[in-house]
Amino acid sequence: MTVAAPAAGNAGNAVNAVNAQVRPGRMSFDFADPALSPAAYHLEFDGNGLGRYHSDPSTVAPTDAHQGEDQPFDQQIEVSVPLREQLLALANSRRFQSGDCESRKSKVAFTGTKTITYDGPGGHYSCTFNWSQDPQLMKAADEFIAISLTLQEGRRLRLFYLHDRLSLDGELETLANAVKNGTALEVENIRAELEAIASDQAVMKRAQARAAALLAGAIALAENAALQPR
Repeated sequence: MTVAAPAAGNAGNAVNAVNAQVRPGRMSFDFADPALSPAAYHLEFDGNGLGRYHSDPSTVAPTDAHQGEDQPFDQQIEVSVPLREQLLALANSRRFQSGDCESRKSKVAFTGTKTITYDGPGGHYSCTFNWSQDPQLMKAADEFIAISLTLQEGRRLRLFYLHDRLSLDGELETLANAVKNGTALEVENIRAELEAIASDQAVMKRAQARAAALLAGAIALAENAALQPR
């Protein structure tokens, strides 16, 4: 089938229509704690929710490290409409805009250095903190960390699927519990891993069922998010 080329007069309109769909603003999150694995990671997304994730391993290998986990990790990501709108709204926080994010309390346990950065029409803002008295900032940090946890679990599931299938059931149970308590978010980003496990008859039935349940939940959330106004 041949598709006619657009008339010259309509070309600009077509480009404008595409550009109109591009939402401005970019947000990123950087985390660092040498005692953890990964020891550092960077997550970013644009106004349309499209972005990337990169993590670096700890220099001290954890006792439960598996093949491949001691290497840097990169993945393209997409953040759902409700979460990205909520995170991008952080740019309106006065404390965030001021850059005064760190708590003044002297006795606060170290939980990792966190940096949230926003760059968009409203300006360029960046905040670095271990712990903040601003609940909005702490909530945003927890959500970024929860996205990272999901991506790292997806990576581990991929490794287990290739090299250690007997460990899949326990890892899927861990992920399911994390999703239930909100410490793992945006499971749609590991859909391919869950689909592979759920559809493979050579995998333990219980692991298949866990993967299928996680997949169904992720699809349902994605469908609900797609109905949100943009």
